Amino acid sequence: MLDGENTKKSKEVEDLQARVAQDEEREEEARRESFGLKQKIVATEASKEQALKEVKGFRASPVPLVACYTHLFLRMGRSEHLLYKPVIQAI
Repeated sequence: MLDGENTKKSKEVEDLQARVAQDEEREEEARRESFGLKQKIVATEASKEQALKEVKGFRASPVPLVACYTHLFLRMGRSEHLLYKPVIQAI
């Protein structure tokens, strides 16, 4: 009888260890994803700042407004269009 209970407890411990390992793996994956998203945000902000500088440069030059907007729009992907709304409003 003790052997059966010992086996049962050992099985429970193994199951708990497996669950802990899975949880730790999920946490590490979430950390990596979070880091990747933070890098994406930083890159997007840098790109936005560069676009603002370009727009200011265009505004100071005699380039027609349509050319300025076209240049900026062609540099953007579809998903980025909304991120650059302040840039387009600056035009």
